Amino acid sequence: MNVKRPGGLVSIRTLLCTAALWAGCSEPAGVAEEVELKGRTFDLVEMTPSEAPDVAAAALVESARPFVVDAAGEEGAPLHEWSREELAKALRPTLIHGNGGVYTAREPAWREADALLAGGGRPGAERMVSWVPRPRASPASMSATLSPAVIGSDGRTRVVDTTLQPRRATVRLTVCSGGSCGQCTGSYIGPWTLVTAAHCIRRPDGLTTNRIIFGPAQNGTSLPLGSVDCRNDDANSSNDILIGVPSGYAHGALDSPLDYAVVDTFPCHAAPSMFTGYVIDSGSATYDMFGYPADTCPGAPGPATFQCGMSGSAGINGHRIETEHIDTTGGQSGGPWSRNMGSGVHRVAAMHTGFRSYFDLFKCGFDPCQRNFGRRIDASVDAFIKAISFDF
Repeated sequence: MNVKRPGGLVSIRTLLCTAALWAGCSEPAGVAEEVELKGRTFDLVEMTPSEAPDVAAAALVESARPFVVDAAGEEGAPLHEWSREELAKALRPTLIHGNGGVYTAREPAWREADALLAGGGRPGAERMVSWVPRPRASPASMSATLSPAVIGSDGRTRVVDTTLQPRRATVRLTVCSGGSCGQCTGSYIGPWTLVTAAHCIRRPDGLTTNRIIFGPAQNGTSLPLGSVDCRNDDANSSNDILIGVPSGYAHGALDSPLDYAVVDTFPCHAAPSMFTGYVIDSGSATYDMFGYPADTCPGAPGPATFQCGMSGSAGINGHRIETEHIDTTGGQSGGPWSRNMGSGVHRVAAMHTGFRSYFDLFKCGFDPCQRNFGRRIDASVDAFIKAISFDF
């Protein structure tokens, strides 16, 4: 039985626990076999681990990306060269649900596949997407609860005042699963929507995160917008979140075109600040890439908790926005590649995913091209965001 609530589903386990006056709430026996979201049916495929790690003691290292295992489509082939059937299977959303279950869409993602194939997977005319104001139940408030590369010399600088836009919409993420935690970055693109990288959510061993601590605009020990601990590994449904990753990502390559994730933060919290939205098919331009590196960037008194980054020109290469003019390191994964669209409007164009080295005689001569890159938001990513997010 599915029990509706605004923007999601009430955890069946939570209902059972309430009826039993919290007796036996740690058992997952009451988890629904299927859930629904925006007209789609999702089937239960696994349970997230329930072990709660000690965040203070955990080593905060960036989650590694999964290796290629039975990848859909030809390994390394651009998405527009995949068949429609392969795309529709790989682009099906997988949900990490507040009830502790992991669900995959029952039907192939034909709409997302067709959206990508219609554009040939190549840059097209830029389109702006803004979130739509919609009423939602009051969430819990923010409270003080508690691999990329440098190319040449490190050009990053610390953000001294993180309360200014758009840095206040950039979020330090502590992601936990299976008894350990890692650090990534994300960005709020709507009142209830955060985007990041899929490799921050799903580990090489197949475990998915069941807990994320959000620290928007964190500046060392200062939390000007507070922080909030959202978790799907307990009986409390008020701190639940819904996480979506492409189902094909579990079998993705190191440089995977499916390396993106969308988080619906309801009912755990609403975004205290956000980007205006995002841009589809962004072209060559000047981009900002700021996040929370696990190392110490120039000007920062320490690692992990200080926001750092830089701006630089970048171009398009397949599903990537890439450049040698922007430095990044571990921990910045999932962070926003954003553009100033004018009049103080900043939009997210890509989610940072990593670094790669390759040979291209025309670009780099006989030396290897070394590039940091993000997964560009194209028609397929746009369709995926809209399949998960309440705001779009």
